[in-house]
Amino acid sequence: MDTQAIPARRAAHRKRASEEAAFDQLLIRVRANLPPDMTPEEIEREIAEARREARQERRARGR
Repeated sequence: MDTQAIPARRAAHRKRASEEAAFDQLLIRVRANLPPDMTPEEIEREIAEARREARQERRARGR
C-alpha cells in the first residue's frame, strides 16, 4: 500500500467537502432571494438570460 498517497487522498476529500459546503451556502443565498415557487427550469432561464445580457453589455463596451 502506498502510504504517501493516503494524506493526498484525505486532502482531496477535505477540499471536495469544503467546496460542496461552499456551494450549498451559495444555493441557500440564491434561494433566499427567489420566489419559493420558482422551478429549477425557471431559475435556469433567468440565469441564461442574465448571462446573455452580460455578454451583450461587454460586447457593447468593446471587451
